[in-house]
Amino acid sequence: MRCGGLARAACSALLCLNTACCLRSACRRPGGCCARCCPLPTAPEAAGAGERRRSQARSLARGKSMTASSKELSKLDAALVEHNGVMRGAIPVLPLPLAWICMVCNVFVPGLGTLSMGLFCLCVGKPRFSSSDTAKARVGAFCLDTLVAASQLFTVLFCLVGWGWSIWWGLIALRLAKKYKRIQLAERAAATRPAAIAVPAGAPVIAPDFIN
Repeated sequence: MRCGGLARAACSALLCLNTACCLRSACRRPGGCCARCCPLPTAPEAAGAGERRRSQARSLARGKSMTASSKELSKLDAALVEHNGVMRGAIPVLPLPLAWICMVCNVFVPGLGTLSMGLFCLCVGKPRFSSSDTAKARVGAFCLDTLVAASQLFTVLFCLVGWGWSIWWGLIALRLAKKYKRIQLAERAAATRPAAIAVPAGAPVIAPDFIN
């Protein structure tokens, strides 16, 4: 009799280790093998488990949104976006000193300043394909600028076409840098300007004392 009880206990333990067995409703009935060793969770425990799952889902969604926002570095003003061609969109918006450096390099060595634009675009510049500044757009602008720089250097042999082309490219970068600086100054001035106080219609206007 004792051996039979031990054998039944051993069989119950082995069946309880089977997760597929625990999923069957017959085993979850009162007196079943799984009901003795794996009791159903109570209502507070089930509520706590649901709350933990919801918090994990919220943290996962928050992590995805932070990853998506990290891929997009910053926004570019719509006035600086290039709509006439992809190649001209590869001319990045640079700080004014770097734009002058690229311009001077293109004057003396055709294509050198254009290659420098692509290198600067990887770290401090902003490509002009769209208003979204992404890492993919920066790498694409670098590849296009490298191709254009090689073309400018190669076409110098044809009546100095590459030399004029590189100077024109440098002038565009310089013009964009000046325009970007003006936009930044206007945004800074608008941020520091005090907000106007709205006066209700029909309210009496009180003149200052020195006017009286």
